[in-house]
Amino acid sequence: MMGKSLIHEPADAFRSGREGEAPAEPRGKARQEPRPPRHRTGSAGLCMRRGGLVVLIAIAIPAVATAQDRKEPAPASGPAAEEIQQAIVALRNTDIRNPKEWGTAARRLTQIGRPAVPALIEELDRTTADGPLRSLGFTLRAIGDPRAVPALIRAIPRTLLAPASDFGLRMDDPGLRAFLRKHDLDETDRGEGFSFGRAYREVTGALHAITGQRFNEDELNFIHLSGTPKQRWIQRWLYHGLATRWAVWWKKNWKKFTDDPAYSKISLPPLPDAPPVAAVSAEQPFPTGPKVKDDDGWANVIIGPPQAQEYYRTFKDLDTGRETKWSGELGDPAKARGDQVAEFAAKEGLDLRGIEYRAPGSDRSYYALQALGLRAWQVDNSLYDRIGNDLRAEKVPQLDRPAGELLMDFDPATKTYHPENKATFLFVTREGTTGILQLTGLATELHRPDDFGQPIAPDPPDPPGRAAPLKPTRGFFRGVQIQYKYIVDGGVER
Repeated sequence: MMGKSLIHEPADAFRSGREGEAPAEPRGKARQEPRPPRHRTGSAGLCMRRGGLVVLIAIAIPAVATAQDRKEPAPASGPAAEEIQQAIVALRNTDIRNPKEWGTAARRLTQIGRPAVPALIEELDRTTADGPLRSLGFTLRAIGDPRAVPALIRAIPRTLLAPASDFGLRMDDPGLRAFLRKHDLDETDRGEGFSFGRAYREVTGALHAITGQRFNEDELNFIHLSGTPKQRWIQRWLYHGLATRWAVWWKKNWKKFTDDPAYSKISLPPLPDAPPVAAVSAEQPFPTGPKVKDDDGWANVIIGPPQAQEYYRTFKDLDTGRETKWSGELGDPAKARGDQVAEFAAKEGLDLRGIEYRAPGSDRSYYALQALGLRAWQVDNSLYDRIGNDLRAEKVPQLDRPAGELLMDFDPATKTYHPENKATFLFVTREGTTGILQLTGLATELHRPDDFGQPIAPDPPDPPGRAAPLKPTRGFFRGVQIQYKYIVDGGVER
């Protein structure tokens, strides 16, 4: 996101969403890199998308046990029950700015252990707020009781929230700091701090710690609830699909973790129907008028070709923020055909691919972006900051420089690409999402140890009268660095 930010070494190479939500140190870079009642026996949907078509595959999942049929251990009584309730109230009122209060409650509940789990499950099942979802996930991970797994799975869709940050928080109490560090998601301890992730990371991190199982959680790490109604539906669809995969896995494996059948049962609320979408003009697809909104957007996003390291991202879905590695389904990257990649991208709803580009006759290669089913037009770089104001004032941008497959600065006079230059594009995805994207840098080196904890330097001003070069930068992997934001008509569902 925009604003002052620090570079932090990632846990699972995470990046944060909005910065500065508390006077604590934001845990991630200023970049991008984001779960209602359980009732009735029924089915959860595992969908295959996209390209405008969604196929629903029904998967039967037993209903969650009710308070009447759940065979809970005898509830704690007397002072212990009162202490558990007091600690849960502290988690319910989690204030990220005051980690001592909720951290003390989490430690006490962890010390109580198994007797506290039924009450924590009940609390998690009715929680929708960001702070308590974080602290409940943290606490259940620290306790490590497998009976919490069904509730953690049910919580996944509720962790799709508005953009927020992972945090690095300070703790001056040595004993409490040791507890919080022991159970946080960061393997590296620095100074007097510990990490406190977004609700999605704390809840899925608890599932990983308790079960040892993983699915595609890291692909959804930078998805937040934002954009148009259709974008929000797709985002919910992805989170719902992840919860469904966990539910199916738990149905097959619960006996490995508990002998109580009451904790074998999960029911996920059905996903609402996709919203109607207004038609988008082929000639001028961008909304205009006083209700147009352009959000703060995402910055310092890197997309690169497949590379020999564990963490990198080659594909990006602009509708949701989802990012993925090169898929094994595509085989050897050097041998993958263009039509094969295009078909894969259409099926998965992916819009961008990181590649290496070498101009004809040149011996130098550059990291670059390939558009996948995306309509885009190159515009002046200055439009990035003023696009919202222009559209609200009914100033329609000139769409006279359509981009081809490559999102790269193109000189129409010489008909040549200039991969070393900054470039800006208005875009429309195949799902109809409208926005603006700007190439801002080339990450040709990996981060060094002394980068972490340092502010990210602001972009230099563009030189007057000539093309602005892409700034050299370092990243968690190599590729082209971009920033982008959505353009939304606040009065029309697009």
